[in-house]
Amino acid sequence: MERQFLESSMMRSVGYDGKEQILEIEFKNSGRIYHY
Repeated sequence: MERQFLESSMMRSVGYDGKEQILEIEFKNSGRIYHY
């Protein structure tokens, strides 16, 4: 999955896998990655 880096105070990057229909969000402070 290719992620796009953001200019955001909370999020570092986001990505989307169209085949699997998964949204991935990486947060700056915690470094955690969430899948939706």
